[in-house]
Amino acid sequence: ALRRQEVDAASQALANIGPAGADSPEVSALRIRLALEQGDTAHALEMSDSAWRRWPDRQAIALVRVDALLKAGRHEQAATFLQARVADWPDVPRFHQLLAQSLERLGRQVEARRAMARYYELTGALPVAVEQLEQARGLTTDFYLQSQLDVEIRTLKDRLVADRALLERFRN
Repeated sequence: ALRRQEVDAASQALANIGPAGADSPEVSALRIRLALEQGDTAHALEMSDSAWRRWPDRQAIALVRVDALLKAGRHEQAATFLQARVADWPDVPRFHQLLAQSLERLGRQVEARRAMARYYELTGALPVAVEQLEQARGLTTDFYLQSQLDVEIRTLKDRLVADRALLERFRN
């Protein structure tokens, strides 16, 4: 019901779950999403904080926590939270994408491009990842940061060449 934007039906369905659903991170995430859909950001933040403390190993809770933080305009807090989640789950593209968006909103463009590059790398879009890193390089005059970005760009380009060579071998 929530996916179909049927807020009243979703609210009724959650009310029918009863106390058994209180021990479920999935139901908790749905309650938080419903509060956000209803515009009750303060309650969603409170519930997401409680849910995160209870289930810090659940990606779904982390994602709904980020949604609540972003809808509350707490971009700095969201970015900090996301940086920790990226450290916890480095291979989950969605966290890198959300981190990039948060950093962009904070005006931290170089970091945002690097996070987005990692997102594209994880989703297999290596050429776009290289573009993101090249954009990041153009946004800074810091020699050391440019050097780091050069290494990252070179590494991705080498990987791209190796992937293409592998594909060519299978074509023949």
